[in-house]
Amino acid sequence: MTLDAVVRAEARTLADYDGAVAAVDFGDVAAEHRALTQGAAIAWLPQRRIVRAEGSERVPFLHGQLSSDVKSLAPGRGQASLLLNAQGRVEGILALYDAGEALEIACDAGSVGAVRARLERFLIADDVELETEADPAACIGVAGPRARELLAAICGAPLSLGHEWARAEVEIDGVPTRVLARGELRVPFYELVVAASASRDPADLWLSLRSAGAVPAGTAAYEILRVES
Repeated sequence: MTLDAVVRAEARTLADYDGAVAAVDFGDVAAEHRALTQGAAIAWLPQRRIVRAEGSERVPFLHGQLSSDVKSLAPGRGQASLLLNAQGRVEGILALYDAGEALEIACDAGSVGAVRARLERFLIADDVELETEADPAACIGVAGPRARELLAAICGAPLSLGHEWARAEVEIDGVPTRVLARGELRVPFYELVVAASASRDPADLWLSLRSAGAVPAGTAAYEILRVES
């Protein structure tokens, strides 16, 4: 079975969430919230999208367009950022990562089109190319106090990054996986991005995480944690 099929079969409720159909809950929101705040939980994140910014002027260009200090971003690190219009209205809530040869802008499906259009409107003579990555085969969130320990267990080695705004590339069961650590929650939160070209279905990754002790959590429990944070 595909990851989409596995999660849909387990979830009690499905609904649109930031531009994609996601699992609202798996039958016990309170237990899912406990896993997020006291143990380790996994979440299906079909809404996540990544825009790559390449070119020699990508850093000064994005520094002038986003709310964060892009010039201070070091390779392998990340930061929270906002895309604002001239009136200060939020047009995109972003996670920005320095991938070395490119900057990666992670956002949700509901806003990725507007984010690209807004940035491209101000691209004039800048040496910058924007490209939305093909939808990943999977984006799975791993969150909670035990998240890093659980990831280290399935990777077979200690995770080299901390839990706040960092990026790493690892192999999980032989499948190249991008790990994006986010720091806006009060617990560690990692996004595992598996490329669409992966040789194995990401359902195996979901099941490996479950076997290691992670509890599936839906958007209802995540939203409680987000507001708390």
